[in-house]
Amino acid sequence: MATTQTIRPDMPIGDVIGQFPETLELIYHLFGGGCFTCPMYRVETLAQAAAAHGLDPQVVVARLQEAVQQARQEHSAPSITADMTVNDVLTAYPATWEVFSRLELEHAQGDLTISQAAQLKGRHVAALLDELRAMASVAGG
Repeated sequence: MATTQTIRPDMPIGDVIGQFPETLELIYHLFGGGCFTCPMYRVETLAQAAAAHGLDPQVVVARLQEAVQQARQEHSAPSITADMTVNDVLTAYPATWEVFSRLELEHAQGDLTISQAAQLKGRHVAALLDELRAMASVAGG
């Protein structure tokens, strides 16, 4: 669910959960389970709930926005790991071929893990993973 809206202190808790489901767990942690059984969650704002729980509304909003951002980054980041083989990465993210081509990895080396390929080509594993993930992300992987 792509949205350009932001979380505000004057938003009812129900609206926040509806528009940003990534906040559900944190809202439960901050305000308890009562928010989900009380009919007021549809009209009680974040600011009101924060005040009732002795929390700073701006801090609550910042934490909720951070939770949304983190969840969306984790969801959108290609899951390429050092223990995957070159062939596995190519199958899942074909656009990464460009990276492997620049490394001059031959097809016969497809059974190497990313970690092994990095070592073979004198590259840092983290740098190679970043490059592969970036290429996969650009290509919509």
